[in-house]
Amino acid sequence: MKIQEQAPAKINLALNILGRRTDGYHELRMVMQSVSLCDTVTVEETGIGFALLADGFTRQDGIAALGGGVTGDLAGFIAGTLLRGVALAQLPTSLLAQVDSSVGGKTGLDLPEGKNLIGCFYQPRLVLADTACLVTLPRRQLSSGMAEVIKCGVIGDEAILHHLETAEQPNLPWLVARCCRYKAAVVSRDERDGGGRRVLNFGHTFGHAYEAAGGYDTRTHGEAVAAGMMHMLRWQVRHGLGGGQLLERLAPLLRRWDLPTRLPWDGAADYLARDKKRGGDGITIAVAERAGQGRLLTVPLAALMEDV
Repeated sequence: MKIQEQAPAKINLALNILGRRTDGYHELRMVMQSVSLCDTVTVEETGIGFALLADGFTRQDGIAALGGGVTGDLAGFIAGTLLRGVALAQLPTSLLAQVDSSVGGKTGLDLPEGKNLIGCFYQPRLVLADTACLVTLPRRQLSSGMAEVIKCGVIGDEAILHHLETAEQPNLPWLVARCCRYKAAVVSRDERDGGGRRVLNFGHTFGHAYEAAGGYDTRTHGEAVAAGMMHMLRWQVRHGLGGGQLLERLAPLLRRWDLPTRLPWDGAADYLARDKKRGGDGITIAVAERAGQGRLLTVPLAALMEDV
């Protein structure tokens, strides 16, 4: 099965690499009921697992996910849970999916109660990111992905920030490769998010709260993360944890990509209590005092509730 869109050459290549049928792929066409900006999809709404089984899907088959983050997360979740796991290839076509969601094996579906509350860890056999797919990407979606690129520069690779600040046009193949290498290195040390991998959540603690408060259809994921990064840096400055120079450095870079530096906090604080990184009355957050040097810190949940 392929989930979404038309690119027979890439699908066949993926299935060949997966060691599956070499005579092409069988297409099971379905329509996913999803909002346009993010991945609010429930298992009940999709019915994909039921449809695959009814169509004769077996463990000898594989799933190739061609599309953005919504497609990749949904396909990954289905591949990781159907028949206790089948072969998966990620073929991301958005910048956000190429630099972030297709790499690392996380899958997640949103609930009204919070972001990514259903999901599993399931590694693809292949990730094939072709930056030619980004040529027709709408500006807003390109900017959304750029928020994750900027995040990588903030927490682990300052060269990314320097490139974005100085290049007349971003070198997308270089940026995608750089982000993927950094994330893969982090994930290889902590695949299941029990420790160091959580640094990749910089900006996401507040960002996920912004998304949930907006019902997932107000802001893109990248817009929420951009505001979340600035929120975290302002919070750090207020609590004497540094980050002031980075705060000043990020603001013009985010504005250049039409990304928000602040969003309304009304109602968003309620969703922090449902964050997956919470443990008891505390929560583990990612902070960055200087570019390229993200680290983890556990703080009382109540300390994050204030608007800054």
